Amino acid sequence: MADDFLRALEIAFVTEGLQITLTNGTDFVVPLTNRLKQATSSQRNNWTFIAEGMGIHWPEIDEDINVDELYNDFTASQTLIRDCRFCGGQSRWNSDTCDSCGKQRWNDPDDTKLGRDLGRAEREKYEMALARVRLDLAQQKILRKNE
Repeated sequence: MADDFLRALEIAFVTEGLQITLTNGTDFVVPLTNRLKQATSSQRNNWTFIAEGMGIHWPEIDEDINVDELYNDFTASQTLIRDCRFCGGQSRWNSDTCDSCGKQRWNDPDDTKLGRDLGRAEREKYEMALARVRLDLAQQKILRKNE
């Protein structure tokens, strides 16, 4: 078993999505993929680990998830914080609503064209910031591997 990759020990479906417990004791929750959202409960519960927990496979819906990549994406998304344009409070950038005031983050409440345009611009900034964090995580992993 290579030490370079995170491995899942357990998974569970919770209200927020898919909860994964890693062999190092870390728990994290990620949103369901489209295939998992559309799957029946029976199909979701029919899964197997791939390569001793490096991945998860759902044979009935032909879905595979790489645990290491999923955790890196989760970690990256949690590190990005921004200010709410409505209340000024800080919350996670990938959240659909402000953690402080609860207003929708990507659109104005009245869903105007300006709100949709601002939402689009915010999403693009988030995707660029997330890509930079993912790149940094990948570089750190390569450096640790080469030590």
